[in-house]
Amino acid sequence: MKSIRYILLSSILTATLIACGTAKKATTANKPEFASETQRLEFESAFYQGNKEKIIGNNKDAARYFAMCLRISPNNPAASYELAMIALKTGDNKTAEFLAAIACKGDPENKWYQLLYAEVLMNLKKYKQAQKQIEELIRLEPENPENYLLQINCLLMENNLKGAIKEYDRLEKLTGVSEEISLQKERIYIQLQKFDLAVAELQKLIDSDPNEVRYHTLLAELYLANSMNAKALECYEKARKIDPGNPYLHYSLADYYRRNNNNEQYFNELKEVFINRGFDSQNKIKTIAPYYNLGDSDKETWKKVCELLDILVNTHPDDASVFAVRGDFYLREKNYVSAREMYRRSAELDKSNYSVYNQLMLVDSQLNDFENLSRDAVKASELFPQQALPYLMGGMAYIQKKNYDKAVDILKKGIDFVIDNNNMLTQFYANLGDAYYQLKNYSQSDSSFDKALAINPDDTYVLNNYSYYLSLRKSNLEKAEKMSKKTLELDPGNPSYMDTYGWIMYCLQRFTDAKLWIEKALDKDGNKNPVLLEHYGDILYKMDMKSQALEFWIKAKESGTGSDFLENKIKEKKLIE
Repeated sequence: MKSIRYILLSSILTATLIACGTAKKATTANKPEFASETQRLEFESAFYQGNKEKIIGNNKDAARYFAMCLRISPNNPAASYELAMIALKTGDNKTAEFLAAIACKGDPENKWYQLLYAEVLMNLKKYKQAQKQIEELIRLEPENPENYLLQINCLLMENNLKGAIKEYDRLEKLTGVSEEISLQKERIYIQLQKFDLAVAELQKLIDSDPNEVRYHTLLAELYLANSMNAKALECYEKARKIDPGNPYLHYSLADYYRRNNNNEQYFNELKEVFINRGFDSQNKIKTIAPYYNLGDSDKETWKKVCELLDILVNTHPDDASVFAVRGDFYLREKNYVSAREMYRRSAELDKSNYSVYNQLMLVDSQLNDFENLSRDAVKASELFPQQALPYLMGGMAYIQKKNYDKAVDILKKGIDFVIDNNNMLTQFYANLGDAYYQLKNYSQSDSSFDKALAINPDDTYVLNNYSYYLSLRKSNLEKAEKMSKKTLELDPGNPSYMDTYGWIMYCLQRFTDAKLWIEKALDKDGNKNPVLLEHYGDILYKMDMKSQALEFWIKAKESGTGSDFLENKIKEKKLIE
């Protein structure tokens, strides 16, 4: 199969040779001369077939038929035009230029031929030639604004700004004053640094429609950009008299006061914007979002921001995104209860936003509300089944609720959705280890912890829990001692890790070492941890310091919840294990 480009070039070469070698008179537009009626019929048949193939998108066959037309009638403008169009579509601008020129020469009154030729010349960046060609279009259709716009575009591509202005002036005489023309001229005048002429264009718009608020604000913004604040305010005040409730005007005024460091007026104008439902909620969010990182020292501004946020949720009660944003700002204040209320309302309005459920679970966790956390996590896992985090959060919540079977079930479901996140995978296995331990499935518990440590050997949470569980079972104490020691190397000041290590020493009957480490833990923890206090009592008892042991068991009971044996230890005044 020959390429389109080959067919086009072949047809041009053939047509050129025929044109040069013939003594026939040149054909006139739309009335090609044929040597015979047979040639005419062949031409019409090929042209028909070419159009048929073009319509169904078969450009190669269409090009072949149009090339056949040119072999029959070498300077035929219609066939040249069709081949030029195909060349343009395939990116062959040089061939398109050659053919479009033939079409224009053959039928100079056809606007489509002239338009194609101009477009090709612009593609080839032959702007001067293109401008002359567009003038031909304007000659053909002097009342068509599109021709002037094409000329303006050509001039702008050449960066001929002054020429573009002149062409806009020609167009304006045709169409009259229009927003599109005046705004384009204003932009060009700004580029040319002709401020007064830019002002004049906007003033022309105002004169054409004095009650259009936007024109006054555009002029104000131009003055403002050139540090002419008094003039800008004058324009804003004129606009306010026309439409005092216009939210876009108040938004512009807010920007004016912000630039002039008038914080009080800035927020007053923003209030007018935020109470107006006609101003898009997303633009309001964009305005308020930067204040999320406002420093804690500027309490007055923060108070104003929160007032705007409250207006926002009252004005747009059906918009999920505004409640989500309000929740984010409450979260920034650590107001977890209010944050959760906002996130929940957002989730009710839009169940497709995973990030809102993510925030909901975060807030539940911060509040230690494991009942709500389990519900929200399960709901999130149902709505977003391929997100791993809801399964993890749900598993953690069920562990806290002591529903260990449910915890194992949800953790096992979610673990397959963890992708390229070793930290999360470690947490899944660590929580499975905790849940299996509570179910007394010690082999699965140990296996889960081992998998977690295979991923992250330095995870102190896993090392501590695993070693503590082994000590409680009096199982593999050497491994427990080794892991616990590592936690102290990684985090030497942690009282929980000191307690675990001390308890392992106790299980190894190294009571002096056990007493030393529990005392270090008590010093760090402030003698208020019931588990530490009970452990210390047990150690003292083993060291034959029974009265002191009873004293610490009583302290443990007063401080909170100890082991299942604590009450009997106190009652019977002896160690029960």
